[in-house]
Amino acid sequence: MENEKKFSAALFGFKKKDVNAYILSLSADFAAQIETLNQKNKEMTQENIKLFSRVEELERERAFISDTLLRAKRQAEAIIAAAEAESERKRLEVEAQLEDVRKTIAEETKKLAQLREGARAALSGYAESLDKIKDGLQGQPEKPVAPAQDGQAKAGI
Repeated sequence: MENEKKFSAALFGFKKKDVNAYILSLSADFAAQIETLNQKNKEMTQENIKLFSRVEELERERAFISDTLLRAKRQAEAIIAAAEAESERKRLEVEAQLEDVRKTIAEETKKLAQLREGARAALSGYAESLDKIKDGLQGQPEKPVAPAQDGQAKAGI
């Protein structure tokens, strides 16, 4: 031991008084050390309880954050799926409208071609009629045109 005690010699060994005083001194020292250790143990137990509570709190927060992120991910996936479905629906709608416009353009193109053909036929018929009239007029002698009188010219006679 670090504190080696030297006892006074007595008949049949050491003096009881010195030994008892030493034992009481050691007992008081050990009691003080036990009290200090008990106090430290109590403080560490309280700290352990606080830390355990903090760990539980952090675990709850982690679980909450994890659940929130999972819900957010699911919600984002649902929003993306809905947006893709809406996009596909609109794309198909626009394609259908485009097809209708293409059909309308094709029909109008056919109508325009028919109108052109009709106009060509009509112009060709008019040209033939004019040629016949011209040919017919070339074979007839010219008639002198009488000067119109003022009253007849105004009346359109």
